[in-house]
Amino acid sequence: MEKFDRNKLVDIFSKQTEILLSEIISSDVKLESIELKINPANINGYVAILNIIEDVKGTIICNFDEESAKKITQIMNSVSIDEIESQQEKDELIEASIGEVANMVGGKAITDFANFGFKCNITTPTIMRGENLKIFGKSQIVYILTYYYDFHKIIVLIGLQKN
Repeated sequence: MEKFDRNKLVDIFSKQTEILLSEIISSDVKLESIELKINPANINGYVAILNIIEDVKGTIICNFDEESAKKITQIMNSVSIDEIESQQEKDELIEASIGEVANMVGGKAITDFANFGFKCNITTPTIMRGENLKIFGKSQIVYILTYYYDFHKIIVLIGLQKN
């Protein structure tokens, strides 16, 4: 097992997430920035949260504005959201789709971390939607990765520590 190097793991994660999101969306997704923050600001929109457990402990949060969530849902399901009449069905399909994106991002992360000798697993994603959502407690160090595609933004937050 390699020495735990948070920066190296986040660097690999950011690059692999860029590739994975490009494949999912069938569009050129680009990483615009990586910021390191303590106690990041509250989040708006659709949020999928999953935890990393075992050798590496952490949290991955995928944050989508409403337009991004709808576009990803349409691409993943080959359906027009506007053609679905029931708001409940629309919401369920969007939530299932962003949950699946989070699962793919988390699955790729733990596969990459295994290449460094860290045994990890992920939890089932928790899906939330709202404005000004407080996700983090006090003194949490989080990397904020901002990706852009077709004038849309996806934010992925990741906090890691050795267990």
